[in-house]
Order: sequence, then structure tokens, then C-alpha cells
Amino acid sequence: MCDAYGKCGTCSGKASVPGGGKVLNYNIRKNGFGIVYSFSELPSFAYTAGIEENWRNPELIIFGLDYDLSTLLITETANLIRGGASFTDQTGHYRIGNINVMFLEVLTNSAKQHMPETTSYYGEKKFRALQMLWSDEQGHFPFDPQCSDEVKRIQPVLAEGNQPDQENPPNGQH
Repeated sequence: MCDAYGKCGTCSGKASVPGGGKVLNYNIRKNGFGIVYSFSELPSFAYTAGIEENWRNPELIIFGLDYDLSTLLITETANLIRGGASFTDQTGHYRIGNINVMFLEVLTNSAKQHMPETTSYYGEKKFRALQMLWSDEQGHFPFDPQCSDEVKRIQPVLAEGNQPDQENPPNGQH
């Protein structure tokens, strides 16, 4: 299993390490997925490669968190997926670690733009992606008008036109 301390990751962008693609491929073979980090751009983000291929679930992308927290959330979620969980229904909020999260589908063009190493890994094969959104301290997600401006600034929502109605959240959750 991949641990929560980045032992399954590689870096992206200006922070990339020589041979990063080899590290990513190794981690996918060893753990079923790898994590790619981009801290050279703001907002920072992290994303996966290998989940779709190994567990037939969409890849994950998360914005605005530091290395440790993004690694923890992605790893916990990937391990839940490995155990049979699915977050593709996009109908609820979940608690992973101590963080409220929800998942929204990322459109193909946006996924390819933000996830170049995943795109390269899959080549001509199609892959799906989910954005893992996290809430502010009051439980509001970045598409909610009441969400803090800072959380909105560091967490762009890639799923344009596919955002739930916060006034009538699914399953009575808010």
C-alpha cells in the first residue's frame, strides 16, 4: 500500500525530478497508483495516475493543499477505492481523515490540461477524473456563495456546469 508520506509520488512542473515518469510507473506497479504533485503553479495541486487502469474508477485531482494533506487525502481515498468504494455517484459529502470532501466529474479537456502525466501515462486510452473538493471551516464548498474567499481562490472548480445545488444538497447533507 502507498503510505501517507509521499512514498508513492512524483513531482510535476518546475519541481519535477529527473526520471519522474519512471518513479510514477514504479509506484503504479507497486501500489496500483501514483501521485503527481504540482507546487510550481498556484494554486498547488496533486493528482493520480493508475486508479482507472487498476480499479476501474476515475483518477483523482485536488487543489490548494500542502504536500502532506493532499497526499493523505488522495491516499486514503485510493485505499478506499482499492477496497471497493466508489465516489462516482457525486451525490454526497464524505469525511476522509478529518476533512469534509465531495467529488465532481472533471471534463475530459480539463483533465488533460491539468493532468499531463496521467494523460501521458494513458496515451491514446481515455481516462475519467474526479475532483476531490474540500470544504471551508463552516462546511461550505468552493462553488457555494457562502464559502470563504480564500478557499475559493486556492481551489478552482474544474467541473463547470456540473456543480450541485448547495441550497438543496443531495441526501439531505450540507
